Amino acid sequence: MQLVTGSSVQQPQMFGPPKSQKMDPEPVAIFAFLCGVLGLALSFVKGRAGAIAPAAAGGLAAILLLPMRSAIEGDALKQGGGVIQVNYEAGFYIVVILFLATVGLNIFVLMQGKGLPLPALKVGGDTKFCTDRKSVV
Repeated sequence: MQLVTGSSVQQPQMFGPPKSQKMDPEPVAIFAFLCGVLGLALSFVKGRAGAIAPAAAGGLAAILLLPMRSAIEGDALKQGGGVIQVNYEAGFYIVVILFLATVGLNIFVLMQGKGLPLPALKVGGDTKFCTDRKSVV
């Protein structure tokens, strides 16, 4: 959340108290946050769109967060001359994992619902394609 709202960083000094430096919000983090909120809102839509849109939003958010991490570390290295160290806590990794889980869950929902053909299933002695789920179940 600090990447979305911005925060202050305590920069250690050789002599004296630490110097406080304000960090601006990261635009990519704001966009990833908005993707998450949009995906949550679109998950209430019925039908295929209610599974495709949240999966796309979650996937985009996860894709945006990973390169953003490298960019922030590079900026900290440039600006701090190696003195500033960026630490990502468990929350960052949990968010990335949850976005990826959202993608997987929505793909699973798409595969189980109507609209996308499922792979062939062996029913009785015959192999049938899942065109009519009622006959298979």
